[in-house]
Amino acid sequence: MQLREDRPQVLDRAQPARNPSAQARFGDDGVPNDAAAGVAAKAMLDQLGWWARSLAEARAARPYPG
Repeated sequence: MQLREDRPQVLDRAQPARNPSAQARFGDDGVPNDAAAGVAAKAMLDQLGWWARSLAEARAARPYPG
């Protein structure tokens, strides 16, 4: 009688996961093909900066206890 392993397959960590859809969005040099990517990245980083400043001001006004 042969027992079957019921463990999930272990992924080979040496090879990065490939997503053809995501890879198609970048050129061979790693630069995005879509100009809107830069606009979206800037908007995201602006929001991140806003949150960072807001949290820094809040911590200065009312430090977290502990």
